[in-house]
Amino acid sequence: MKLSIVANAGQNVVTAEITYRYVKNHRQKESFRSTLIEDPKDYGYGLCPITLLLALAFADDAFEAVRTPAELFVKKASNEGILHLRWKRSVLSQPLLRQIVRGEGRAVSAERGLRYDVLRPHIAGIIQRAGFEEDFSLYSIRRGTANITEGKIPAARHRQMMGHRQPKTFERNYIAYTSFSDIQALSQDQPERLDLLRSLARSSSRRDVNAPNELPGEEVAKVCQAEELKEFDEDLRAALDAQDHAAAAPVKDARCYKVRKLFADHLKLYRKSWFEQRDGENRRISDDTYVLEIPPHDLEKERRRAAAALFGSIQSDNQVALVEDGGAAESQAGHHH
Repeated sequence: MKLSIVANAGQNVVTAEITYRYVKNHRQKESFRSTLIEDPKDYGYGLCPITLLLALAFADDAFEAVRTPAELFVKKASNEGILHLRWKRSVLSQPLLRQIVRGEGRAVSAERGLRYDVLRPHIAGIIQRAGFEEDFSLYSIRRGTANITEGKIPAARHRQMMGHRQPKTFERNYIAYTSFSDIQALSQDQPERLDLLRSLARSSSRRDVNAPNELPGEEVAKVCQAEELKEFDEDLRAALDAQDHAAAAPVKDARCYKVRKLFADHLKLYRKSWFEQRDGENRRISDDTYVLEIPPHDLEKERRRAAAALFGSIQSDNQVALVEDGGAAESQAGHHH
């Protein structure tokens, strides 16, 4: 990843050039480069990817000549309009986005990148807490990106971006089930109502911040008394009675996994029932029912603190130090500097 400061329209803008390497089917030599641009105008710096990347980089003390956000602000682009930020050699092989490890407490690993299987449940939890009815994952984001960009960039570039060797891969596995063509309007030689069709297709059209994120007490009791847990309880009791702790440990782990799955499945059914009941109520339809709004209190606390320290009114070293307290690093996962 390469970070740069670019002079643009009288302002300095931070950009990140990221190289994506395709590892599926052992394609280590294939890659695609894309550039992220600092752009806080929609939801503020709390959701700006450049801000988050900078917060993590400062937490790692990763730059050669820049130690704090305040120093970054006084950097100027060169006569060519670009200033490249250099990484320290010590971090070049270190993942920027890393995994939380347990030891004496919790800490961010110095070398272990966050794996997909670890990140996936956290993404699912964020989606659920945001009030979306439907489940979607990192793959959903990839699939959505493929459909949004299809037809807007050359086909060869689209295949390169997605890592597809054949055009049929997109057509067979990624193309959206819903058509975004207003066939009704086209058949009558009328302008297509594409904004309306896109609104209906948005996941935010099925979002409600009041949706339950946990089970009520009576539902929790049902899960704890589930028939599926009785066999685990019997095996665990027998192992403990025999003081066979080696045999008890895997049973305990399997039971914990089963309990988590039962709670997740039960909550999914409970939320589905909640949305169905909500749809049966008399509700006023307003013009903004499908608009996704992200109020400040919905953002992760440490992300807001990191963003404020980076791009807020920096008045003291203590405020800048917010990005170095380890909290912002807890959302790290596996790219390299």
